[in-house]
Amino acid sequence: MGFAQADAAEGELVAIVTEGVFEVEVVSATDLELGDIVYIDTTDTLVADSAAAGAARAGVVYGPGVSDGTSVTVNVKINA
Repeated sequence: MGFAQADAAEGELVAIVTEGVFEVEVVSATDLELGDIVYIDTTDTLVADSAAAGAARAGVVYGPGVSDGTSVTVNVKINA
């Protein structure tokens, strides 16, 4: 898992960051707490549910976030 450091067209080379803490939106109907695991699914969507299709571990919540019933914006430490 990584975040691109710049915009790039599909197929172009781009530098990515593979460690650190990033503020991201996570699909979750419930609040997230420090230490909760976040996953990435086959549509490149960050989710809080490991049962999502093809979900792979993306990182750990680095601070609490309150859900609006659909998603949560939280800080996630990637590849942790």
